[in-house]
Amino acid sequence: MKKLLPFIFFLIIAPHLMGQYKPVLFGMRAGANIGWIKPDVEDYKGEGVKFGFTWGFIGEFFLMENYAILTGFNMNFIGGKMEYPANIDGIPVTGQLHRQYDLKYIQVPLCLKMQTALSDKVTIFGKIGLGTSFNFSAKATDKFLDHGSEVTIKKRNIEDDIALMRESLIIGGGIEMKIKGSTAVIIDITYDNAFINLLHGDGTHLPDTEPKAILNFVEVGAGIVF
Repeated sequence: MKKLLPFIFFLIIAPHLMGQYKPVLFGMRAGANIGWIKPDVEDYKGEGVKFGFTWGFIGEFFLMENYAILTGFNMNFIGGKMEYPANIDGIPVTGQLHRQYDLKYIQVPLCLKMQTALSDKVTIFGKIGLGTSFNFSAKATDKFLDHGSEVTIKKRNIEDDIALMRESLIIGGGIEMKIKGSTAVIIDITYDNAFINLLHGDGTHLPDTEPKAILNFVEVGAGIVF
């Protein structure tokens, strides 16, 4: 009988423990982001930020009350601006190319979410993890300058110049406000830092060049989980 007591005790308290939180939550989110490109090669320069947006779905799988695996998928519309020496089709001379990147990715994040309650209705949280993204569209607006002359090409397809995959470190945090039951509104801020090269091939239409750059962004988002 003594050996059965711990098991009986667990059966009695388990429903109470599970009732304190829902082990799986699903939801949706959207956000606005600011992206920039950081080159890592001589003669390449970042030229400022570009605004974009994100939408996607959320899945939270709780390991215990205050710790969860956060995943889902995001449609990221991000980009940046960069300047570098290049030539373009139909122009046989080398000049400065000012390129604005308009990129679209499907991202699958995998993060650890850690949270603590400030009250019965308000919870704050932090998250850290990795993001794996796949590029499915890459376009650019190019402005080519050569000794005072200027050629602009809008919405140029540059899929051959962009790496298929983007791996990144995700760090963020936010606040969660319960509406009713497990339904809650989430507001968060996320920093997404890539650590592999954005560019594929020469990326410049110049021979013997191996440009390197990473694309980072900061995002402010809002969502709802059920």
